[in-house]
Amino acid sequence: MFFLTVLLCSVAHATIYYVKSDGNDSSNGLSWSTAFATLQKALDVYTSGDQIWVAKGTYVPTSTYGLGDDERLKHFRLKNNVKIYGGFTGIETSVNERRNFGVGQENETILSGDIGEKGWSFDNCYHVFYHPVNLGLDSTAVLDGFTIKGGQADGDNMHNFGGGMYNSSSSSKIVSCTFTNNSAFYCGGGMYNSSSYLISTSCTFTNNIAQTGYGGGCIYNEQSFLTINNSIIWGNIACEGNGNQLYICGGGITTLNYSCYANGINDVHISNGTFTATNHDITSDPMFIGSGEHPYLIYGNSPCVDAGNNDYVTEQYDIRGSGYPRKLDKTTGKAGTIDMGTY
Repeated sequence: MFFLTVLLCSVAHATIYYVKSDGNDSSNGLSWSTAFATLQKALDVYTSGDQIWVAKGTYVPTSTYGLGDDERLKHFRLKNNVKIYGGFTGIETSVNERRNFGVGQENETILSGDIGEKGWSFDNCYHVFYHPVNLGLDSTAVLDGFTIKGGQADGDNMHNFGGGMYNSSSSSKIVSCTFTNNSAFYCGGGMYNSSSYLISTSCTFTNNIAQTGYGGGCIYNEQSFLTINNSIIWGNIACEGNGNQLYICGGGITTLNYSCYANGINDVHISNGTFTATNHDITSDPMFIGSGEHPYLIYGNSPCVDAGNNDYVTEQYDIRGSGYPRKLDKTTGKAGTIDMGTY
C-alpha cells in the first residue's frame, strides 16, 4: 500500500511545461496558451519526472550557467528525469500528435547556437548543449524531436570540442534529432563524448565539421560507450584531422545498429578504440533529396528505406505525422519496417 501511494503521488505530480516562440516567460508554462517563451525557463522550473514540450520555431540558449560573462558561453543542458520533446504545432495533447518536424518542414523545432549576427558563425555559442563532468547525466535525460545546429566550438580548452553537443561523464538518450551545421575548432563538430554513455536512435548527423586537431567531423568518442541505432551519419568533414564521420579513441566503444554511415577514406578513424558495425549497417549513399523543403528526406530508392529495426523505436508515426506510420513498407504502404534516419 505504501509503494502504491508513493507511485500515485509521483504520477500525480508529474507536470508538462509548454514552450512557444510567442510565449511569455512570465506565464506559468502549464498550457499552450500560457507557454513560456524560452526553453531555459522551462528547464529552470522543472522537477523530476516532468516533460517539456516545445513548439515549432527557433530557440537559442539564454544562460551561461555561471561560466562567465562571455555571451558565447550560453548553452542548453539536459536534466535527469526530464524528457524534452520538440516538433509541436502548439495545440497537441499527445506526443504522438507531432508531425512535420524534419529539417525545413513546418513544425521544425530548432535549438540553435546562432545568438549573434544571423548567418555568421564567429559570434555563435561554443556549444548548443554543454554537459560538463559535474552534471552526472543518466539515461533519464531525453531529447526528442529537434534540429541541433549552429554550435561553433572555437574557444579555449573544452570549448574547442563538440559544437552541437559536449558530453563529459554524461549519459543521455537522443531520439529523432538532426545534428547539422555545427563546427568544432579541434574535435567533434557535431558531438564530443568523453567518459560518457550515450544512445542515439533515429537520428541524422550531416554537414558537421571539425576544423583542426585530431578530427571527428561528426562525432569524437573518447573513453565512451556510444550506441547508434536506425541512424544516418553522412557528409561530415574533418578538415585537417582524421575521421570525417567518427573518431574513436582512448578505449572508446562505438556500436552501430541498422544504421548508414560513410566508410570511405578517412571516414572512420580508430585509435585504441573499438568500432562495431553489424551486418545490418550499410555504407551506401543515403540519397538525401539535398534541396527543397526538407533536404534530408529519403525516398523509396534510398538504401535507408525499410532498413532499420522496429525494436529500437516505440513511436507510432514518423516526423511527417499521423498520415505516415513510423513502420511502413515502401511498396505496399502497409505496416512494415522503419527507415534509417530521422524521417
